[in-house]
Formats: sequence, structure tokens, C-alpha cells
Amino acid sequence: MIYTYHRIKNNIDDKITITPYKFFLDMLKLVCKKVVHLNNYNPKSKKNVALTFDDGTKDFLKYALPILKFFHYPFDVCIVADFVSDNSGYFLNTNDLKNIVKQGGHLQYHGKSHKDLTTLQTDKEILEEIICPNWLKKLDCEGFQFFVYPFWNYNEKTEQLVNLAGYKIGLSGGPPPVLHHKDKTWFRIRKG
Repeated sequence: MIYTYHRIKNNIDDKITITPYKFFLDMLKLVCKKVVHLNNYNPKSKKNVALTFDDGTKDFLKYALPILKFFHYPFDVCIVADFVSDNSGYFLNTNDLKNIVKQGGHLQYHGKSHKDLTTLQTDKEILEEIICPNWLKKLDCEGFQFFVYPFWNYNEKTEQLVNLAGYKIGLSGGPPPVLHHKDKTWFRIRKG
């Protein structure tokens, strides 16, 4: 099972936000599971759970990270390159990302600008969105093995280009929720 989160904060103003209390309860339910990084995730195991956090917003540091540390859970933060900002109070900056890696997290790629890849016309446009820049890769030598499809949308062309770009896996939370491996093996996952 892969649990995918976006925003964790006290005031809920959209469908992709949960409260810190709800997040704590979710994490409490996992104490009998084996929480792992995506690169150690076995989709055939009923005990394996991976935790992912999309988009890289600051609320992750304030609310999710202390709870993850309390439970000693590994996690993956899925980064959009254009969102990484040293001047923003909303998105994580490079120092935040370095801190996340120091705290045991892994970074994965969620695209250059969070575009729906299925709406792009040319291979060049898609590759510009899926190829992780070197400055970002340098922040986590164990990360960036996975490409997390923005809006969970993919098609045959985007799958091929994600494979061509060298990612171990293309990840979609659904529907249908799947892990897409280079060898074309498909595993169903459940969204938490």
C-alpha cells in the first residue's frame, strides 16, 4: 500500500488537505506494518507501506515531519523543480530539501512544472517535464529513482519516455492506481 499525501495543516480548504490529527491517526494505524522508502517497497507484500508527499509544500516540515520522526518512519517527498524556491513561504527551498534528506527522507521527481504530461504534444515537451535537473539530483544521491506522474495521468507515450529517462518506476496514485515498472509488470496499489 502506498499512502499519498499533499497538504497537512489545521484548516482544510480543499480535497487534498488533511489535519495533523488525522495524519497522526493514519500513522498510528501503520505501527503493525513495515513502512519503507519507495525504493524498498514490495507491492506484493501486504505488510509493506510507503509514504509519499507530493508537491513539496512547507506544511510538510511543520506538521508531517515531526510525526514521521516520532514513529521513525521513512518517507519520500515528490518535488516539482519549478516549485522549489528560496524566497517562498509556501514551497520547500533547497535548504529544506537538504534537511529532509538529513532526516532520512528521499526525494523523488514530480515534474518540472507539474503539467499533465498527457496534454503535451511532443516527446521534447514531455522530456523537458520528466528529466530531473542535476542541481536537484545532487541533493539526494539515493533519490530521484521514481517519477510521480502529475495529476496521476499517464499514457503509453509518457510511460515509454519515463523509462527512456532512466527512472526505475513511474508512479500513479490512480485511477487506476498502479506502479509501472520498466519490465511492464503492473502492480495494483491502494491509495491511503
